[in-house]
Amino acid sequence: MRATSLFPALMMFLLVLLPAAPGHGITVQFDQSNFVVAQPGEPFDVDVVFDGDDGTPGLQPLPEGLHSYSWEISVDPAKASVDGITVEPDLDFLGFAAGARITLGSGTGEAKGNTDQVAFIPYAGTDFATVSLTNLATEPDSYVLSLSIARDFPSEDVFIDGNGAVRDSEINFGTALVIVPEPATLGLIALLAHLVGARRARRH
Repeated sequence: MRATSLFPALMMFLLVLLPAAPGHGITVQFDQSNFVVAQPGEPFDVDVVFDGDDGTPGLQPLPEGLHSYSWEISVDPAKASVDGITVEPDLDFLGFAAGARITLGSGTGEAKGNTDQVAFIPYAGTDFATVSLTNLATEPDSYVLSLSIARDFPSEDVFIDGNGAVRDSEINFGTALVIVPEPATLGLIALLAHLVGARRARRH
């Protein structure tokens, strides 16, 4: 029975090796498309990043810079808990006050903020925040992390660039797959990851 369960886990691992499909526009996404965790109770971090031109390879900042934002991460609360969000220092303000607004709930976490209103220097980076989670799923399992826009009211404009233009309609939001393999499969995944890493290193 355990031998037959290796196949779906290995297929999920192969997804890690595939590049993400190119998009069009501006994307708020995770730094990886797949994460592997070992067991219930294991904490893990995911980075949320910003791509101002997802038609160009690599992460690109907005040419005009970013002034304000508001996004939410969500996950099945039976599979994982969202324990904290640490925002990049240049984006860690809300209005004129220091400290972005971080709201945590059952399977959700929201970050809302802006750049320093006094200095008013648009953010030219691509890192948004680090989200801390705890895996609650028992192996073998998998689940999805999702990102979306977060508004206090339906007509609120939240993604505003350094020129004051609203970019909400141009934002695409990414997802990521969290894989919780069986212990035997986890060792095999680690071995395959080592071999793939060594092969990529030889190419460079």
